[in-house]
Amino acid sequence: MSDLFHKVEAQYKVIYSDSNAFSQFQAEWQDLAICECEFRSGRNAINIDSMALTNNNECLVGKYEDRLRELQILLYELNI
Repeated sequence: MSDLFHKVEAQYKVIYSDSNAFSQFQAEWQDLAICECEFRSGRNAINIDSMALTNNNECLVGKYEDRLRELQILLYELNI
């Protein structure tokens, strides 16, 4: 995912002449994904059980798989 991110970032810089916007957007996406998964799984609750941790990890895997597909599509669109 890191390699793909750097490819998209490089294309974004060429097209939009903005060196930090994409990196900032990615960092904000990551923070949102972590917060959403913690909320949905109950991981941010006072009493955390092993199921909450499992649910949180499964949520994060799904979020990152979706993001990987989004970045692949974005890279394709930027190269057209």
